[in-house]
Amino acid sequence: MELLTTNDAAKILGKAGTTVLYYERTGKLRAERTKSGLRLFNRSEVEALAKTLRTKANG
Repeated sequence: MELLTTNDAAKILGKAGTTVLYYERTGKLRAERTKSGLRLFNRSEVEALAKTLRTKANG
């Protein structure tokens, strides 16, 4: 399982980092936390959300 930082997830999603954090707060993405508090997102979940967002954007 590959883990991504908030910024890396944002790049894949084509969104701002704050939007990624919003997706976490609303349950669209799950994040693991390191001991220092860094959020790490599962790449496959981020890619699945990106696909869903593209599908919705294309109608």
